Amino acid sequence: MAGGVTRIANAKKVTLKRGGTVRTINLSDITSGKGADIPLQDGDMITIPESLF
Repeated sequence: MAGGVTRIANAKKVTLKRGGTVRTINLSDITSGKGADIPLQDGDMITIPESLF
């Protein structure tokens, strides 16, 4: 529903904070079918950093 990431996003270093744990996720792998989808849960926080170029 979010529509994807912007052109300046670093989709290879997305962080998912759930409870007391933090995971780094490669969103590019998930959207291309190379990685497993991760269902989101209530309270999850997702941060997508900017790429340097």
